[in-house]
Amino acid sequence: MNDFPGNSLNYLITGRPGVGKTTFIRRLAEELEKRSGVPIAGFYTAEIRREGKRQGFRITTFDGLDKTFARVDFPSPHRVSRYGVDLSALEKVIAHLQSHSLPENGVWLIDEIGKMESLSPAFRHFVETILDQPQRVVATISLFGGGWIGEVRNRSDVCIIELNERNRGEQLETLLRQLKEQLL
Repeated sequence: MNDFPGNSLNYLITGRPGVGKTTFIRRLAEELEKRSGVPIAGFYTAEIRREGKRQGFRITTFDGLDKTFARVDFPSPHRVSRYGVDLSALEKVIAHLQSHSLPENGVWLIDEIGKMESLSPAFRHFVETILDQPQRVVATISLFGGGWIGEVRNRSDVCIIELNERNRGEQLETLLRQLKEQLL
């Protein structure tokens, strides 16, 4: 398989729910930082489960800040599906990330650009800012969605990578190779 087109700075990972986008980002983080010495910053999301049922989501930065972001029992005027969204938790994560500098040879890893996250003006501004910076950005993004999510997906400076069960390992290796060539 050939490398992704051009010398993209921004890569958007998409695919149907459950295909492994978060696992992709976490494996990419481990490979870049621990095995290649590439500086990273950003966050990943994880499900909160109780008795086998999804109850919400947590956001964890790669340097260890952890916040509950959405829960079925969270009383909030901001709701996506059955989840109440705590925008203040997301905005604390964004403020934390903005307080750190990432060298030009670093990579921002964002999981994810989705409906819940896009409710926050601070998150939208943060994403637009890092997409315009010289550092590479790898972010997961909803497979579907209009509005701001569609605008991000349709930027001319992004390369869309659609994952499925058959290609996710190969896509990870291809992206790792390309990022290492660009940064090391």
